Formats: sequence, structure tokens, C-alpha cells
Amino acid sequence: MRLEELTAFQLAEAEGRKRDAKRHVLTFVESFSDLDEKAVWVWENWQDLPENGGGRIRHELWEGLLLPVFHRAYVEGKLEAVVALAECHQNWISDPDFHSRFKVETDLDFWRLAYAMAPSDPRIRKGLLGTWLRVLDLIFHEWPSGLPGIDCSVWRQEVVELRSRIKRCRELDDAQKYHELFEYYEQIVVEFAQRMGSSETDAS
Repeated sequence: MRLEELTAFQLAEAEGRKRDAKRHVLTFVESFSDLDEKAVWVWENWQDLPENGGGRIRHELWEGLLLPVFHRAYVEGKLEAVVALAECHQNWISDPDFHSRFKVETDLDFWRLAYAMAPSDPRIRKGLLGTWLRVLDLIFHEWPSGLPGIDCSVWRQEVVELRSRIKRCRELDDAQKYHELFEYYEQIVVEFAQRMGSSETDAS
């Protein structure tokens, strides 16, 4: 591996020399002799790699180094690979080939798997909770206008599922940091159920 190429890439990127940056990062990626050498470097360094404004690690590093290393470890059933893939979701969320290869839809799938493997791990609990909070925010943020993504034709089932999701989040919130938020979400679920029940009464 040619670490001097990584240094040159970082300097060129910092100075805005895009063509030079691309050349150096590709040379760095191609300088590894095999997947084992890539794995040593990736597991030691990937969490320190800078991200762009969209939360993505540089494409050449992701495709050429991180993804093949994570994939091999994932196939081997290693927990650290599941967590890494969850944390790098911005790099693959819009990649249909990735979804087909790993049979996942969102990072929540990886966090759920990681939690099943190590339910008491604080990092995993925090990651799963953060992902669930993001999901709940997408559902509740437009209230009282409505609840995006909720199928009102089966609203009773949806209410049960929403309450189940909030309960799961409460169980993960070890420090009860989001207690008031969950209380607020529970109240919205109550109001939503009342609204839907009233609509059925009016229709009859």
C-alpha cells in the first residue's frame, strides 16, 4: 500500500485540485496487494475517514476498499461489519445493486440484525434508537395535517404498529432522554385514533 498517495490525495482535495485528488485516491486504492491488506487498513482507519456534506465517504474509497472488506466480513457473520454497513448507509442508500446484493432496504435492517446479535451493546442500542427516531419523525412531523406513510384504510392495525414502535424506542432509551418526545408521539396516536373513529361514525 502506498500511504504517500493517500496523503497526496488529502492535500489535493483540501486545495480544491479535483483532478489530482481523483488520480491520487485511485492510485492509493490500487496500491493494495490483496483483500487481506485492505482489511487491515480499513478496520484501523475507516471511522476516521472524512465525509462530504451528504454524509458519504469518498466514492473511490468506499467502492475500492470499504465495501469489499465489509462484504467479506458480513458474509462471515461478523458483527462489526453489520454495524459498519449500518453507519455507512449514506454511501449505499441510493445504490440498487447494493440493495440486491445484501437484501436490505434501509440501515434499519442492519441495525435490527446487529441488535439481534448483541442486544446489550451500547453502540448498537444507540444506533438502532437513532434510526427508529428518524423513522418516527418522518411519520409524526406533519401532524395535525396527517401521518405520512400511514394507511388509513387499516388504521387500527397502524395504531397498534405505531404504539409498538414507540414502545421499542422507550426500551432502547436507557437514559430516558426522549421520554417527553415519546409522550408527545403517544398523544398523537391517541388523537389520530380518535379522528379516524369519528370519521367512521360520521360515514355511517
